[in-house]
Amino acid sequence: MDDKIKKMITKYLLKDVNIDEIYEKINNHKEDDKTIELEKTKLQPIYDQWVKNFSDFQIDLPFWVRSNENKNKIMIIGQDANNDGKENSKKIKINTPYSYHNNEDNVYKEILDKLKNNYDLYLTDLYKLFFWYKNTIINTQVAAKSHQFPNYINDEIHYKVLLEEINLVQPDLIVTFGNNARSALNIISKTPINFKNLVSKDNLKEGYNFVLENNSIIKFAPLPHPSNATRQSAWDNFLGANNIAKNTKRTDGAVEIINNIMNKQ
Repeated sequence: MDDKIKKMITKYLLKDVNIDEIYEKINNHKEDDKTIELEKTKLQPIYDQWVKNFSDFQIDLPFWVRSNENKNKIMIIGQDANNDGKENSKKIKINTPYSYHNNEDNVYKEILDKLKNNYDLYLTDLYKLFFWYKNTIINTQVAAKSHQFPNYINDEIHYKVLLEEINLVQPDLIVTFGNNARSALNIISKTPINFKNLVSKDNLKEGYNFVLENNSIIKFAPLPHPSNATRQSAWDNFLGANNIAKNTKRTDGAVEIINNIMNKQ
């Protein structure tokens, strides 16, 4: 991982840790390895308000998938470091976006594997910390996810960190999965993005323009969330709006759209 990204991690997320050692464990991960865990005291103080009474903390550390640094760079932004919340642990699990380093078979890996030979990929999340909490609004016994906690999702720190990441990575294209990450790009763009439709009906053509403070422009492609939580009808609408056959597999359609935008640059 780049030194500037490592400094960002220690600045905003983790304190008093050896980031090089953590990334070494991630890069040398084997299936029989135990999950990397840290005490929640390792979180930077900006997160103290969220960790007092909650559980199952997880951070997906930003992760590069690359073989040649001279390739065009695509920054892929997901929502958060989601976990199943079954362990009720007070420690922080360290993972990578989409558990890519674990070589898990999922739709994300399928998309990334089809892109990695042509592009360098930088994977990150909008919400860096994930946790479960008791949803007292609905039912005190019902656990809810951190991205359902209004005070957390509206905290400006998420957007500050994401904007700093974009400035550090300087990608040729930004790809977002789902509405939350899509909306975040609009919030932090110097020039508001005039989205034409819902993400599931968006005709991307050449993509949108994300504008940094120095007025430099980065192409931006918002995609529906590729997981099964997104209805196939939504993906069919999206593929149709982008002149791709509706019976196309969503992973293949996502790759085709990304390639089309990159080829127009």
